[in-house]
Amino acid sequence: MIQKPLISIIVPVYNVENYINKCVDSIKNQSYSNLEIILVDDGSTDRSGEICDELAINDNRIIVIHKKNGGLSDARNSGLKIMKGEYIGFVDSDDYIDSNMYEHMLRYMLDNQLDVVMCGTSSVFGEKEVTSKKFDSYILTDKEDIIEDVYAKSYEGSTTTVWNKLFKRKIFSKLYFKLNTTFEDDEIVLSWINRVSRYGRISNPFYKYVQRDGSITHRKKYKSSIFDVINIYEKSRSIIYRDYRKVSESVNYRYWWAHRCALDMLLGCVDYREHINDAYQIQSRIRKNIISIINNKYNSEKQLLAYVLIALNLNIYKKAKDIYDKNSV
Repeated sequence: MIQKPLISIIVPVYNVENYINKCVDSIKNQSYSNLEIILVDDGSTDRSGEICDELAINDNRIIVIHKKNGGLSDARNSGLKIMKGEYIGFVDSDDYIDSNMYEHMLRYMLDNQLDVVMCGTSSVFGEKEVTSKKFDSYILTDKEDIIEDVYAKSYEGSTTTVWNKLFKRKIFSKLYFKLNTTFEDDEIVLSWINRVSRYGRISNPFYKYVQRDGSITHRKKYKSSIFDVINIYEKSRSIIYRDYRKVSESVNYRYWWAHRCALDMLLGCVDYREHINDAYQIQSRIRKNIISIINNKYNSEKQLLAYVLIALNLNIYKKAKDIYDKNSV
């Protein structure tokens, strides 16, 4: 009998006592059972660490690491250092996954000899589930096509995140997440792309991304790390301009998305008025480049409207976005 490949699933855990059971249950109950489930308790101050230990008692596939708090990147890196699987997946501890996710993704990888495969996602708002724009399943082998797909087609799913993907082990050989950044997935994306020869997508929305107050990307008070995302894509843009000039428009799309992302987070802070000059700086950058932004072929009509509103008036943009967000939930 042929041994099924081992998949290592790394789950960073921090203060998610109300979510961790559902997350781990969705992994334990996968139709594909040859899993190594690594739960990294990153210094939780609630019962998350205890719950991890309790879950491990009844399932010998679960390994629990308890460590001093070091952030999401440090927790993931701790898992990468001990994992034994031929394939690697990541799941955030407040999210959950479809019961067939890894069976389907591994089969697609093996059938098509892929280095990485990405699935679709659904955002979960309480009891409501909203699926990202549906995309076709396909395979890419040209490096510039892969860069374009990851950087410019984020409207079709979470293209730069690691949690809706399955990687061959070799992709993360001596590759670790950068510490002390809020956008660790975006920071590492070009590094893993450079190691990929065959990349694939499957359309199924297997990954369930839970939107909750208090998570890293839904902060309530201003922090300067909001601007990490702009710095990351500034760096990526210079590299792609140098090495992959043909797809520079795709990274420009993502570069200006990063500005809008930082602005949205800033305007969403309870104390944003104390830092309004930072918002005006982003607005000024967008105003100066509005023509090239509008002419970027990857922007949707909704995204173009957002940039125009930002350039015209921040108060109007904020009110429009607040209404849109409220109606989207």
